[in-house]
Amino acid sequence: MTRRRKIASICLFGFAAVSALMALGVIAYWPVGWLASMVLGVGFVVLSGVFGRRQPVDLAALAQSLELTDDAKRKSGLAHSGEGNLNITLADPGPRKMKTMKHLRELYGIGLPTIVAVADAIPVVIRAGASRAEADYVADYLAQSGAKVDVTEAER
Repeated sequence: MTRRRKIASICLFGFAAVSALMALGVIAYWPVGWLASMVLGVGFVVLSGVFGRRQPVDLAALAQSLELTDDAKRKSGLAHSGEGNLNITLADPGPRKMKTMKHLRELYGIGLPTIVAVADAIPVVIRAGASRAEADYVADYLAQSGAKVDVTEAER
């Protein structure tokens, strides 16, 4: 067990002990008990590493599996996203990064952790095997938020 886990376990045990002592009336002055339990509880949460755990995103597999959402297909006039030999690469999210991330979510329906992973890995291929019509639509749509999108032939 790592040192960090040991301290987290001590914080959890201390939190339980302070709570029990408050319930029994041993700690009669409630602000002291409340403060002690909050400090120990926050210590446990911070040291146990509950926050900040993210699974890595396989961006290459993501680019192969993305499809336009039904709403995006309807707006673009594409009956289906179709298969092609073009890669759509997000080269720069532009000055309005949040707007670009929102547009990506609208186009492909991907979740926020995945979008953050894509935004952190710039330049990144966001769609592999796209048709010319889909590539043009995605490039134009992302350009509305100031993003720079490159459309290139896929390597065989």
